[in-house]
Amino acid sequence: MRTLSLLLFALAACASAPKESSSTSVRSDEFYALANGVPVIHVRDHSLPTVKVVLEFPRGANTEAPDEEGAVALLASLMERGAGGKSALEMAAAAENLGLEIGVSAGRENLTISGSGLKRHLPRLLELMNLVASSPNLSADELERVRRQQLARFVQERSQPSSLGSNVMLKKLYGADRQGRPVAGTAASVKGVSKGVVDRLFAQIVGAGPAVIGLFGDLDIAEAKPMLQKAFGQWKAPATPQPSMPLNVEDGPRVHVVHKAGLSQATVILAHGGLQRTDPRWETVQVMNFILGGGGFSSRLMKLVRSEKGLTYGIRSRFAGGARGGPFTISAATRNEKVRELIDLSMQVVDDLRQNGVSEEDLNQAKNYLLGSFPLRLETPEGEGSYLMMARRYGLGDDYLAAYPERVKAVTRTAVSMAASELLDTSRLRIIVVGPREALYDQLKDLGDVTASDWQDDSAIPPNP
Repeated sequence: MRTLSLLLFALAACASAPKESSSTSVRSDEFYALANGVPVIHVRDHSLPTVKVVLEFPRGANTEAPDEEGAVALLASLMERGAGGKSALEMAAAAENLGLEIGVSAGRENLTISGSGLKRHLPRLLELMNLVASSPNLSADELERVRRQQLARFVQERSQPSSLGSNVMLKKLYGADRQGRPVAGTAASVKGVSKGVVDRLFAQIVGAGPAVIGLFGDLDIAEAKPMLQKAFGQWKAPATPQPSMPLNVEDGPRVHVVHKAGLSQATVILAHGGLQRTDPRWETVQVMNFILGGGGFSSRLMKLVRSEKGLTYGIRSRFAGGARGGPFTISAATRNEKVRELIDLSMQVVDDLRQNGVSEEDLNQAKNYLLGSFPLRLETPEGEGSYLMMARRYGLGDDYLAAYPERVKAVTRTAVSMAASELLDTSRLRIIVVGPREALYDQLKDLGDVTASDWQDDSAIPPNP
């Protein structure tokens, strides 16, 4: 018994002790800059002899002109297809021979180059990542290959009702704004992307340098900083992101059917504008959304629509966030003949939350879940580092990880009620349904003006067959 007591005391002491910067500490976060001013977020963790490096460039698909949609996604794929005069196969062999992984990904707001491997191979990893960042081949032949691959993915995505519905939802909410199109673009836009466009976007996005470098794993600052300086010291200064203007939701018909014959189950998405990630109500909204539809079987939508009515296997709500904001969505799938019932019940749940608020029990359950699950997201140095980079991206402060639990604890029932009244409004919800129009039109026609498009090519068709 005495041994157990001593063990518990030791664990409690370790948990309450502040993080140290010495190599004896299990985990520590460090913030510094290279000589060129590029900031580094360094999560030091000696539990495994591995490292991960992330270069985040603060511009992405939102940089594209209207006729260039999908060009940044093509650029990201192309940067993985050879660099420094080495072919794609030669670069892959150079990495794989040492167990290294290097990838490039494109988002709306940024482009990232990431690499990982054993600590002892970090110099080679940085060398290869520098080649990808500074001198990718960007050959015309490889561009055609990645273009064909992207077009093939479009065909596959069109067979998935959830992807179809999400893409149409963004278009209906945000119209001609770049936010209204998928990051990967469309088949028509991708076919028109020239090598000149890709070259220009590379210079504009990657050539300007990263906004931040992330280094996560088994390395101290004294070891890491000289290697990072050697690999990435060529940029003159840290790049700055584009100004982020809030999104505007376009007016338009309330209901849209994506007609796909032969489906026995329809996909339903209800959506309206949401809020920016920098909004001070963010933690309050996370608590509210957990209660509404983000909390799995404990959420109100799941309890009513799934557990009580048996209309779906799963239904969830979400606020997307982002620098410019993103949509609030409720999504589910149900039998064709039950679409209207699912929509009505979902709106009923939203209206009830908006009008009557939440109970103390609901509030505490949501807060306890968010507080309990947050440390699990930081379990690895990569997980912790990704949150720190997100906080830097949105200007939330380098103390965000420490501040987050207190922000959640501070959420009150009054704050949740205010957020619900300000941000939830069933009268503004756009309704997107993917399924056979002949089974849907009569259910939807009194919800508002109904439009329809064909699932294969987005061409407009009559909503009522």
